[in-house]
Amino acid sequence: MEDLSNVKAIVLSRQDFRENDVLVYFFSREKGVFSLVARGAKKKTSKLVGHIEPLNLVDLMIIKGRHYDLIGSVRNIDVFFVIKKNYEKLDISFRILKDFKRLIREGEIENEIFQLLNDSLESLNQNINIDLDIFYNIFLLKLFKLIGFSIETNTCISCSRKIIPNNNYININLGGLVCSSCVNLKNNLTISNDCIKMLKLAKTIDIKDVSKVNIGLKLKKDFSTIVSSFKNYYSY
Repeated sequence: MEDLSNVKAIVLSRQDFRENDVLVYFFSREKGVFSLVARGAKKKTSKLVGHIEPLNLVDLMIIKGRHYDLIGSVRNIDVFFVIKKNYEKLDISFRILKDFKRLIREGEIENEIFQLLNDSLESLNQNINIDLDIFYNIFLLKLFKLIGFSIETNTCISCSRKIIPNNNYININLGGLVCSSCVNLKNNLTISNDCIKMLKLAKTIDIKDVSKVNIGLKLKKDFSTIVSSFKNYYSY
């Protein structure tokens, strides 16, 4: 008798595998990132094709195989139709899926990470007016926090004194804010009070409420620069 199990998962990506098969990467609460073989999915008559598109939230039956686990059956729960009809939202969503596949190791299980991904896609799908740059950067900071890389915003990473407004810096290499007294540290970057507030907001705000955030162009650019630097340094 075949070893079967059922999970709810989000499709991250898929790639050709053997002559008629497809290798599909998923993310679920129970299994983290994992891959399954979709037998015959490259055939025109396959019933799996429409259910294994990236972004789909699906209900999976997994068949335990000798060398590779297989998709026994798959049913769409949500295809995030609005995202797929909007180029900008689709682009951000694929960047998010790419980040997940790169940053989350196979078999690494974390319920909060799955919830962040699912809530992010729901928010993009439901909110018509949303600043995608702000959304993506806040998402990244939340993801990095969940995998153990969070920017310290309350105390100086050099002397441990409480950060007070004005004349502060951020040190990406050391992962946090630096007070004015520790200005001589290498690789310090200046940071405004408002940008510090954005870093703190990113830690506490629900991803579904990011659509309510509205900031000026300069602050958005500064915030994006810091998040991009943080991502480039801590991505592996």
